Amino acid sequence: MFPRRPPGAAVALSAFVQSALLRSSILLVVSLVSVASAQDLKIEFAKLLRQSTFKSESHSIWGGSLVKGDDGLYHLFYSRWPKHLGWARVTDSEVAHAVSDSPFGPFQFKDVALPRRGREFWDGWCTHNPTVHRFGDKYYLYYKSDFDGDPNLVRMQGLAIADDPLGPLKKHPLNPVINSGHETTLFPFRKGIAAFVIRDGLEHSTIQYAPDGVHFKIASIVSLMPNAGGPFIPDAFTDTQNGRGITWGLSHFTNVSTWDKNHAILARFDCDLSLDVNDPEMKRTGDYHKPDVFFEQGLSSKQKARIEDENQKLMKP
Repeated sequence: MFPRRPPGAAVALSAFVQSALLRSSILLVVSLVSVASAQDLKIEFAKLLRQSTFKSESHSIWGGSLVKGDDGLYHLFYSRWPKHLGWARVTDSEVAHAVSDSPFGPFQFKDVALPRRGREFWDGWCTHNPTVHRFGDKYYLYYKSDFDGDPNLVRMQGLAIADDPLGPLKKHPLNPVINSGHETTLFPFRKGIAAFVIRDGLEHSTIQYAPDGVHFKIASIVSLMPNAGGPFIPDAFTDTQNGRGITWGLSHFTNVSTWDKNHAILARFDCDLSLDVNDPEMKRTGDYHKPDVFFEQGLSSKQKARIEDENQKLMKP
């Protein structure tokens, strides 16, 4: 119907293959997969200031994105849902807004920036995973939502625009501007916006680009993209007209253990998605894995039973 832990867990991860921005001579490139030891590329976290901890007694908080306004304040957009509902991210998340005079906090809740709406809409179940960017003289807030659920959730990404971080945010009439992707991972590139479209949907495992931040098109197909990629964006707080791209970021793995424990780690990914870097080793296209990578995917009990039944039928005279 409709077309991001333990602070001690430090792993370096490079997880990409070659990509090129279409209609451009600039390569948007990511590296072949390799995992380094914590001693090779360690992520070191400074001691967390108490004022930098943003929490709520009534709501679970998830996935914040920060931008600086012309008012000198730092505006934090984040996902939240009522704690008493448990894990209600899919059905009851909304994008909220908090402010501080320092990027290190403390932040104070301001308002609900993007409430969810009726389930007849593509973003009716939730508004989630906001990422906000200064784009020209506007503020572009991208978010994701889930829809349908029969048989699977349809995940897509929308855009809301405001003249000021204080709002109001107005949803773009062409929403959803990206019809796939599990998380919202976007960054300024040249005059436009580039997006990692991760995992879900018909256009999953792609990098897409929109010169105007709206009309996204597939620029490349990639594999082994980071889960919940959070790139380091040097020009994130600016209204740059020449986005330099990214070279590294953090990835959030939530499936380290079993789903009932849901143990998570943060990993680093590295890439050549920058106008200021030219790394030939990251431009190779041969994404070649050991057999164990394939074998570890496995089959479900239901799939094994179906295959066994098919095999038995073939064995009959």
